[in-house]
Amino acid sequence: MWQHNNQEPNKDVIAHSIGWIASIGAAVMTFFVTPLVYQASVSALLRFTANHYGPDFVFVVELVWFPVALALVFFLLRALTAFLLRLGQLLAARIG
Repeated sequence: MWQHNNQEPNKDVIAHSIGWIASIGAAVMTFFVTPLVYQASVSALLRFTANHYGPDFVFVVELVWFPVALALVFFLLRALTAFLLRLGQLLAARIG
């Protein structure tokens, strides 16, 4: 027989909140981290592109790389933030 769990709606709210906090935190961190990642990687990427695909393709990579770097940084930071929040939640539940 199916039993109703009273804590399930509370877990859903917590999971939803963790997702929002992770997304907002990642958006803020992305603003600061993306230029650093872009500057550290763009010259090597353009050299690689010119050496392996020719200098004509460098312009396309130059246009596309910033949005790609932005997306990579955002999604990695969101995953990391969500992981750390969940880890904190588990540790708090274990201690408390």
